[in-house]
Amino acid sequence: MIVLTTFNTDDYVVRALRLGAEGFLLKDADPARLVDAIRRVHAGEPTLSPQVTSTLIAVATDHGPVDAGAGAALAQLTDRERDVAVLMAQGLTNAQIGTRLNVSMASVKAHLSHIFTKLGVDNRVSAAMLVRDAGLP
Repeated sequence: MIVLTTFNTDDYVVRALRLGAEGFLLKDADPARLVDAIRRVHAGEPTLSPQVTSTLIAVATDHGPVDAGAGAALAQLTDRERDVAVLMAQGLTNAQIGTRLNVSMASVKAHLSHIFTKLGVDNRVSAAMLVRDAGLP
């Protein structure tokens, strides 16, 4: 499910994700971005607009202490996996992560696979929530 809305408030975003949304985009998104999001979610890769990612980061930094359990889970990651996890949680695509870290798309996908396995999650949104809960940037 993809939520398409004009509302970018923490309550809407968090509630939609808790109810199973795998995509959350604002209505002012570029049509190409909307089509890409539909394809990505259909392929099992959740997607968030950059503004929504910023909202989630704000929620994480404005509400409560860092979750020790999430911190322990992320402590299992290698330094490179942690870098990939943080960039993924910031809403970057696999291609953007690869460019930022100067690694191939195959390496990014391999790192994400290892991250999901180590964290015991099966999608980007769940991993991003753990990154947020751990208080990583």
